[in-house]
Amino acid sequence: MTCSDSRATTSREPPRRRCDDFTGAAAQAKPPAADNKHPGLAATDVAVTGLPNGDAQVVAVGKDGDVHHNVRHADGSWQGWASMADDQHGALKATQVGIAALPDGSAQTLLTTR
Repeated sequence: MTCSDSRATTSREPPRRRCDDFTGAAAQAKPPAADNKHPGLAATDVAVTGLPNGDAQVVAVGKDGDVHHNVRHADGSWQGWASMADDQHGALKATQVGIAALPDGSAQTLLTTR
């Protein structure tokens, strides 16, 4: 995935980040929500990794501090955002996330908290 920032056309408009998605088409980097109706997830940190089968896994820290996960399948479809659970089955909290793909098709996530 390659991304580029564009300059705002007015002083009130924020810069926009555009990314080439995994099919090569330019699109705003807003994968579908879990209900596949509302785009995007308001996040403070995001990480993505590509798997050997062509899937991409995305983890994000929501504005509420909860960690969310999504998968973009090789065919272009999205799994949908889902919250990750901690050891006590509550919402997993973090301030930063990272994710790495492994050759066996699994992925490992690294989180930092305050």
